[in-house]
Amino acid sequence: MSGLLFLSSAVVFLGVTAEVDLEGIKAQKCFDPLSSKALSEAVDAAIVSLNGEPGWLHNLRQSTGYTHPIQVTTCTPQASQWPWPEAGENQGILSRVLRTGELRVAGVQWSQDGAADYMTDPANPTGFWPEYLKDIAAQMSRRYGKTINIKRVYYPNSVLVVAAVANGTDVDMSEPYYYISGFHDGKPRIEALHYSCVTVATSSAFESTSSSGIMSMTDLFNRIVDGPNRKVGFIGQGNFDAVSHILPANVEPTFVTDSDELIAKVDSGELLARYISEGEAAVTGGRTIYETGVISPRVVLFRQDSTSDCVSAAALATALDAEKDFQKAREQDWQGRLKAAEADDDDGGGKIILLIVLAVVVLLMTGLLGLLIMKERAGKPLFGKPLLEDSARGQPIGNSF
Repeated sequence: MSGLLFLSSAVVFLGVTAEVDLEGIKAQKCFDPLSSKALSEAVDAAIVSLNGEPGWLHNLRQSTGYTHPIQVTTCTPQASQWPWPEAGENQGILSRVLRTGELRVAGVQWSQDGAADYMTDPANPTGFWPEYLKDIAAQMSRRYGKTINIKRVYYPNSVLVVAAVANGTDVDMSEPYYYISGFHDGKPRIEALHYSCVTVATSSAFESTSSSGIMSMTDLFNRIVDGPNRKVGFIGQGNFDAVSHILPANVEPTFVTDSDELIAKVDSGELLARYISEGEAAVTGGRTIYETGVISPRVVLFRQDSTSDCVSAAALATALDAEKDFQKAREQDWQGRLKAAEADDDDGGGKIILLIVLAVVVLLMTGLLGLLIMKERAGKPLFGKPLLEDSARGQPIGNSF
């Protein structure tokens, strides 16, 4: 029985160490202080609330003159299904935003008619995208009863923007115009980062001079293949990533954040074309705009939560606790086995005494029987009368079988 107890203790220990409940550890012991989960939920709730307002997107398009965005609904605008996270000290980045009343947003400085102008007055940009973010902040302010101001943090390019968002220390999220496609740190953005509901989607295009003879994607593709000029201009890495699969492998992307500078480089012939993230086919002013056929969803990017370090430490602690429990159970088992052995020793002593007594009794009975036989044969029975008598025929008296 004690052996079975020891074996069962070992099995329990092996089961605990082999199947540590990581999800339980995450829920009970681990929390990412830079978690974006609550903030992203708040932004999603704001986007859903805005899209649920009749005519909101239409009015935003009209007021900014930027009518190109396409509404793509990845989050059904039913407010009751998109609860706002509670305010509190354990809500990661959202807790800091609500405590300071400041939402730090990462982006680049660029300008395009109607879409956005982050160049003229960087602290107070204008256009479709700045207004979109302003409305998100207004929804959050209304929900939490506190004014939330937008603090923009600009970076030289989108690669640095995404890196800052992924880090989560200097900024809280990105602007709402970022592609969900693209890459970060060798991984797809969709896996390396967290992201919001789709804000809108845009169909992209390229623009070349009419004199270049490039009138379509086929023309651009062939011109890049033939060379020698294979340069195409983009405002950022994410833009190139969104359409790189439809361009030849030998294309030479050139990144310029200023749209006027990009146009000048196309006009001078330095670039074969420039990428327009939001554009429709047109021929105007000596330029030809031709669509890529690619529609790109736009989102707010957030840091991906991580509790891996915490989970590793907690899992180790859990395993060590299990080992301690096992060692304790094993010690108790050995103590139990020792007591059982001692008890067995005690019982064994009693059995030996009993055997000795029985042996003595047997010896006494054997001796007594021998004495009876001897007396009988000597004719001097102990009981005064012989047990056997001779008959006339020399047969024992009594019945015979």
